[in-house]
Amino acid sequence: MTRVLFIILTLLISSNSMANTKGQSEEVFFRVDAGINYYSIRIFEDILSPITPYNDFEWGQVLALSAMKRVSDNQFIAAQIDWQNIESHSLFALRALEYNHQLTDNWTTHAFVGAARYDYRTPAYGYTVGFGMRVKSWPMENFGVTIEAQYHDKLARDKLTADDLSSSETGPDMFFDVRALNFTLNYYF
Repeated sequence: MTRVLFIILTLLISSNSMANTKGQSEEVFFRVDAGINYYSIRIFEDILSPITPYNDFEWGQVLALSAMKRVSDNQFIAAQIDWQNIESHSLFALRALEYNHQLTDNWTTHAFVGAARYDYRTPAYGYTVGFGMRVKSWPMENFGVTIEAQYHDKLARDKLTADDLSSSETGPDMFFDVRALNFTLNYYF
């Protein structure tokens, strides 16, 4: 996943195809996010049973690194890798495409889609989508705050460990769905 992020960040920074047609100089910057998430997870291990409900919401941690590039006066695209602590297991996500629309000098909305990996016994893979709002330059120029809703859907893994229910009785895979609200402090550089 680190190689994929490196390739995406390199393409994002070096791409000339995304130059602004109005003659504005291209602006590329990086952002580090750190904060908390309020999440709920659904573990679906037996495909012969009804879908299980989500667990109660719990608190975890979030860390992220992203590269953003201005593509017009009020639009940015970004790529981001993030880590979240979900039930004491690591959830990594690669936002392959994040679209940001700047509403005012300080307020920006964003939406994203990407891939996710949840380390539970063996890795589970799926996709992630989400949207949110950022306020930048508050209270200091290089800082901002983000709130976003995020959904990780059908993170799937093969049942390979002794702790898994028998695959002959319950199916060969298990699935995870995670919904979360992330609250992060951002630092731009």
